[in-house]
Amino acid sequence: MAVPFSSLLKKQKIGKKKIKSALTALTSEREELGQMEEDKEIALGVFDTKKETALGQIETDRTEALGDLPNQLQALKEGKDPALAAVQKSKTSVLGSWDEKTKTGSGFEYGKGSALSTIQSDAAKELSPLMKKIGTWDEKTGTGTGLTSDYMEAQGSYNTALSAYKGKETAFSESDLGQKMSGFKDKYKTYDPSAAQNYSKQLTGEMKADENWGAYQKSTEWRNRLDTQLKKHGWNPEDFYISKNEKGEITRHGVGVKNPQGWLISRDDKVGGRNVWQVMYEHSVYKDYFSVGEGKISEADTEFRSQSDIAYGPRNVRRAGPTEYQQFLDKSSGFKSTMETQSELIKTKSTELGIDPETGSKTGSGVYGEMSEVESEWDTKIGKQEKEISEIYKPAHTGAKTALTALTARIKKYELLGLGEQEPKKNPTYRKPQMGYGAGYLRRSA
Repeated sequence: MAVPFSSLLKKQKIGKKKIKSALTALTSEREELGQMEEDKEIALGVFDTKKETALGQIETDRTEALGDLPNQLQALKEGKDPALAAVQKSKTSVLGSWDEKTKTGSGFEYGKGSALSTIQSDAAKELSPLMKKIGTWDEKTGTGTGLTSDYMEAQGSYNTALSAYKGKETAFSESDLGQKMSGFKDKYKTYDPSAAQNYSKQLTGEMKADENWGAYQKSTEWRNRLDTQLKKHGWNPEDFYISKNEKGEITRHGVGVKNPQGWLISRDDKVGGRNVWQVMYEHSVYKDYFSVGEGKISEADTEFRSQSDIAYGPRNVRRAGPTEYQQFLDKSSGFKSTMETQSELIKTKSTELGIDPETGSKTGSGVYGEMSEVESEWDTKIGKQEKEISEIYKPAHTGAKTALTALTARIKKYELLGLGEQEPKKNPTYRKPQMGYGAGYLRRSA
């Protein structure tokens, strides 16, 4: 037996409630997800360029939620019977509305309107201060804001000073004095004679930092005491030393040498209570250990003196006027000072930003590092929201929509069979009989 048309309308009413409930939940989740993504884009300053894409996605989601409902509506009669009116009302419920003045609404129109009107959120509050601190830079105007502006301005000042310095250096290198100092520049990367002096100080510092430096100084003290004793007896300390051949064999020089007083150096002689040859050997070992460094120090000291003479004139014959080198220094000193100042500023701002000053790539620290952490947190929230929509809300909406579609098709079938004019039965008005006097009469009369 066919199901009464009135029962179908009741089921349709229930179905509409289910799809509305499921759609409300899905819409709410999509709104939250969309808002999170758009807030992040707003904070990053790229929302305007992606707004159209976002709106397009909203339209796609709306079409997906409606399914083939528009096509079915066109196949039904136009607004006369109850079944069609109910389906038409369902369509309105799905699409919803949005009031720009009150910022309220329902359905997908609410999702779209709310997303466009809301421009502040937790993501924006977290990312905006970081973006402001990082700032911007306009290559065309050469102006900017924040740390980026400080960094780029320092880089520009450094490059300008470097270019000016290179020009002065090239001019000096072509002069007579510059030609004489060219070998020195090839070695120390500069025309400045103090480079050799600084290198000497650097080597000395490295030697003093060596764990054997203290023992070397102690052995030198003992050797000086021995030399003093040798001189008292009329002997030349340089005649008494230890040598070692390629095989590592040791030779003691000075054994058996006698002065007029008959004093003789032997294996058993002492100095300050210590064996003479042991003192000589110990000092020889440590001196040999530091010989390479001491040789470089001596060479650098010699080069400093010779280059100073070339650059400024011999110390005993100073020129009356400034040399070509001094003129070069006067013209380039300001540029070098600017380079040093801006170089330090570049390093500081690079650290604050979190970029490598050499490559410009992000290092995972500084403000960029902080922003990366915030972006990561929001990506995690968005991912979680997407998963919930995929696993919970979208399936629920799809199921409710499928059930309503099937019910709508069945209503159409009833209409085609001429059963669509039936109305749901209304409950009759019923008065509960009063008890007590006259109750029997009321029942009988009823």
